[in-house]
Amino acid sequence: MLLVAFLVLDIYLGYEYWLQHEQRISWGRWRGAAEPVKVREGLAKAGVVLLGSLPAAPPPMRRVWLRVASPDPREVAQTFFGSSRDLQVSAWTGTESRSTGQTFRRGAERLTVLSDGLVLYERRDVAGGSVGQSMDAGAAQAEAERFLASHGGLPGDAALDFVLPLGGSGRPAFQVIYIQKYRNWPLFDGYIAMEVVAGGVRAMQRVWLDPVGVAGPRQPVISPERALEKLAAELDWGERGKVLVERVDLGYYGGLREPAAQWEAVPAWRIMTRGGEQFYINGYTGELEKAG
Repeated sequence: MLLVAFLVLDIYLGYEYWLQHEQRISWGRWRGAAEPVKVREGLAKAGVVLLGSLPAAPPPMRRVWLRVASPDPREVAQTFFGSSRDLQVSAWTGTESRSTGQTFRRGAERLTVLSDGLVLYERRDVAGGSVGQSMDAGAAQAEAERFLASHGGLPGDAALDFVLPLGGSGRPAFQVIYIQKYRNWPLFDGYIAMEVVAGGVRAMQRVWLDPVGVAGPRQPVISPERALEKLAAELDWGERGKVLVERVDLGYYGGLREPAAQWEAVPAWRIMTRGGEQFYINGYTGELEKAG
């Protein structure tokens, strides 16, 4: 009888330890729960508030080999300025990278083409509109597409990523982003980003990649819930307060390398917040690859 009592006590104490342990660990240990409410409750305890739904866990994926084919500055300038002869041409003098390049100026327009694939354009005489003037996301996207159609066109492997309002001045302004895709997966390092105001496109930044092919065996990719758990563990959410997550997308991220170099990009979860921050979580290891 005494033996039975000790056995019951051991079971009870074991259960109490397990229960306390489960209460201390993060929500990610039960991330496979079928009920979305539990997932959201667990995220909220970690300081993460989901504003939308999460994508399904993907099948195993392979790496992708990428490279940047250095653009010809003169050819790019031709798509922006045509056969204009009044261009001022100078060597690019930036110091933040080892890239080389050229800058073209015509009036208020300036175009810079770098050997690492980066193309920068700005037009300083584009009016930002008046305070209180209205312009919605659809109008901003239409203006961006008109600009691209007359400046070399939108690449066939491009897709609209998002349109975000830019606040601060009281004048209508949007950021319109197109993302490059490879086999229907986003390549987060390949993009066209434009600042669109009431008068048109005021600035553009573009990097387009050359996908070489897939690499290595297929490997399991962590779930989006697991990616959010990893992010919560990396950052001090207490100082940040509640983080509102707008979108979670899966694609490939590798970080740009030296001109003409070839590198591997891994599957990565991109976590976007309402404030515009983007975090990239390695889909294989769960490591935070980039924040900002």
